[in-house]
Amino acid sequence: MTTTVDSTYLGICDNVHLRRGEGCLYDTAYYDEILVPLHLTGSPDSPAIELLRPVIIEQLKLENDRSRRHGTSEMCILKLDPSEFVKSRNGHLSPRVSLCDGLDTPSKRTAAVKELCERFRDTLIFSDVCGLT
Repeated sequence: MTTTVDSTYLGICDNVHLRRGEGCLYDTAYYDEILVPLHLTGSPDSPAIELLRPVIIEQLKLENDRSRRHGTSEMCILKLDPSEFVKSRNGHLSPRVSLCDGLDTPSKRTAAVKELCERFRDTLIFSDVCGLT
């Protein structure tokens, strides 16, 4: 049996057009939004695993505030102020988000991200992307 892949699906999977400016990545498809890399750990050598749009960054700030109010561990470390920028492998200073050190195994990271995404879905925060089905 031969499996075929719908080329229209592939066309929407990688539709980010990036440019670099002042140490930050910009997504030209989303009106020059600054994209912030999400790193697996807080280590400067940790690879970026995703690029986050500003709307996601704002929600992660609220999630950290929520965690502090409830006395639970934060999921992300947000380095968004220029005084906190981290030098990337190519020498650029840029904002950075990383998963907290306590999320040090694949299963812990998976559980934390799953809980966050389910909360986003259940509260309809991003209903156009992950609404109730």
